[in-house]
Amino acid sequence: MEKCASERFRDRRESLTLTSFQSLPPPDELQDQENAKFGRPSLLRATPKRALYRRLSRRAIDFASLREADIYKSVEFNEEDLPNTVETDSTPILLLRFTSKATPELIKQVKKRLESTGELKIAAEEISSRNGTVVLGITTTQDELLLEAEQVNLVKMTNPAETYGKARIMEPFRKDNPFRYLNVDSPSFFTGAERVTLCWSMLDGITVLNHDELENEMSLLFDELGVEYLRQNQYSIPDKLMESFRSMIEDGSCDPLLHVLKQNEFVDVVSAVHHRQILRTFHSDAMNPLKTFPLDSLRAYYGETVAFYFGWMDFFTKMLIIPGFAGTVNIVYMRVSGKSIVTCEWTTLFGVFMFLWGICFLRMWDRQESKLSYRWGTFDKGDGGMLKPKYEPRVQFQGQVQFSPVTGRLEKHYPMYKRRMKQFVSAWITLCMLSIAFVVMIMSLNLRGYVHPDHNRERWQNDDSHPFYFPSIAALSEKGAIFDATSTYCSLIPTIIHVVVIQTMNTIYRQVAEKLTEWENYETDHGHEDSLILKRFAFEAFDAFLPLFYLAFYEKDILKLRSELVQVFNFDMFRRMALEFIVPRATQIIGKKADDIRKTKKLDITKDDDDYTPLTDESELDEYEEFDDYLEMVIQLGYITLFASAYPFASAVALIANIVEVRTDLLKLTQVCRRPRPYRVGTIGTWKIVLICTVWLSALTNCLIFGMTSNQLMELIPNYLISDSDLDFVTGKGSIAAVVLIFGLERLMLVVGLIIYLALPSVPEDVQCELQRIQFVEMKESLEFRRSNLVEHEKTVMRPNVS
Repeated sequence: MEKCASERFRDRRESLTLTSFQSLPPPDELQDQENAKFGRPSLLRATPKRALYRRLSRRAIDFASLREADIYKSVEFNEEDLPNTVETDSTPILLLRFTSKATPELIKQVKKRLESTGELKIAAEEISSRNGTVVLGITTTQDELLLEAEQVNLVKMTNPAETYGKARIMEPFRKDNPFRYLNVDSPSFFTGAERVTLCWSMLDGITVLNHDELENEMSLLFDELGVEYLRQNQYSIPDKLMESFRSMIEDGSCDPLLHVLKQNEFVDVVSAVHHRQILRTFHSDAMNPLKTFPLDSLRAYYGETVAFYFGWMDFFTKMLIIPGFAGTVNIVYMRVSGKSIVTCEWTTLFGVFMFLWGICFLRMWDRQESKLSYRWGTFDKGDGGMLKPKYEPRVQFQGQVQFSPVTGRLEKHYPMYKRRMKQFVSAWITLCMLSIAFVVMIMSLNLRGYVHPDHNRERWQNDDSHPFYFPSIAALSEKGAIFDATSTYCSLIPTIIHVVVIQTMNTIYRQVAEKLTEWENYETDHGHEDSLILKRFAFEAFDAFLPLFYLAFYEKDILKLRSELVQVFNFDMFRRMALEFIVPRATQIIGKKADDIRKTKKLDITKDDDDYTPLTDESELDEYEEFDDYLEMVIQLGYITLFASAYPFASAVALIANIVEVRTDLLKLTQVCRRPRPYRVGTIGTWKIVLICTVWLSALTNCLIFGMTSNQLMELIPNYLISDSDLDFVTGKGSIAAVVLIFGLERLMLVVGLIIYLALPSVPEDVQCELQRIQFVEMKESLEFRRSNLVEHEKTVMRPNVS
């Protein structure tokens, strides 16, 4: 039966499409054809063999994609149109410090190995005058940065003139069509953080052996020193692996060089290099609280990890303006009306207000986070962008070497059941240390006079009936004693002792938690970080909140709760500023004077005559960790939300403290710490889960405080609670009706909070519109390419054969 016209057209189109893909020449021939077409020299002939193989194998550049890129160019693509290579040899991007364990021959071979790939260059080499350690300054070129940006899918802004519909969108960078991206020909195309990220990625990608090497000078030296490292050619490929997997294995590939150096303690510091002129700008901005916080500048210099912390901190501080004002009004009302925290009816509503504020804060931050991540090119839409490597293997990971059935490569494997057993042991060790913290807390409360049977003789008939009362310790807080609880100054001494002891315990457990997490042997940095966050937050939150929970829900004394909260909250604010910036900065200044500042330390950023700081000095700065900064702010959020009904003025105090805190954190980052490694992240990570749990828990704690710890709820609705003699809410506080009312209000707060949470979308409409436009542009450009490709091959197939 003869086919209709539509069927013949469909068959013809399928034949042409099949022919087009089958007739494509090899990548090298296609590249030569493109070079001849546009009259430029062949890259294959002009590129050295080693560098060519590195570019083809390591970055897997698909030259066939040049055909697709032709439809996006408004002008012909010539080699001279490529951005000029920007040499950055005089400006080190990274520094690498060797330990005293590294021999001169090892350092020589490492330098040779780093430069042998053609990607990195040694820009400087310095020897410390203190201990003789060697520090290398590492840099690269602009062309290498462009190649690495394609490898890691770095997201950049497109040029509207080169995009369908003149749209400006964010998409992963592709070296085959560089002028598709905005300002690609500018030396500032990459931000400082992006240059560090790409250079660090190159450093991580350098292995001990090349793909085609069985040994080299570096490996022979390691063998001589007895250094163990993983290389594929040391193991025989098991027969059970499929042939397709066997072909994926590269003979000679092995562990990254940097991992081997770190694991064997030849290198102890790898860091990004500071630029003092930029730090001067941050310093001036930090000292001016009236100036807009330089968030985008921070992101460009330090990367998204640091920028998201300061972005969250700045957003948190601004959101505290409303509850800070409301808390101030509440305190003024209490003073004017002569009411206390126990009898003020409006304090009940303030606790409800703080819970609803917390829900709005979480959702509004989700929206702000989406805006920042899209603007910075880290919005995770599931199909691109270089985010923080959650599955990057850790250097310290230990396991049995075996072939992976997924990748066909040698990988370390650690059984899950062993890790679960270690986690169980870690939990028991943590519980034991929490028990010690509980005993310390009870002794501290006795020392401050918070625990005494006389406070509630209806409940404690005699001294022995109180399980946590220790007369010998509590006697020190009686009137006229050394820690007189009625004295303004003497009563502060136990509080200071309590804070010092808690900080000491937190420091001890920090080391224990790091050892336990390392012992649990997580394969990735992401798993290691999450486990450490869980341990440290659980312990430090327990230390911070347990005395407050005890006073609120066991002693049921809101006056003591308020007194403890005011003292600990305010003292902790000054403690953070002292320990995080003042003490480290003073230590550095004293150390600089002792070691001849002019030669070795040039950290005073107010000097305009010298921008250079020796690499040896930078390597001795403290390591920056945003972990402690996040932890302190999350605990602060717990203070102002979990116990809002006991201390309404906490929000106003936190507002003032955070204005100072964000500036001191920036000063600490720029003057005290090394420049951290930037990771491309789209959120604040696991801390968001901690924030969510804290805010939702505040509904229960506030209801219990104003319903069972104080008389606030009775003052708000006195007629209902006093009308029936069976519901003596003042003395009982635990009657069935009161409990039903308290938990009914708590459920109502949760329902209202859930409605607010669902009513506010996490991604704003403008960001959703941008994401939809990206999908539309990609769809249209893909369709145009297919049409162009089809028409071209139709002409080729339909052209008559002259021969």
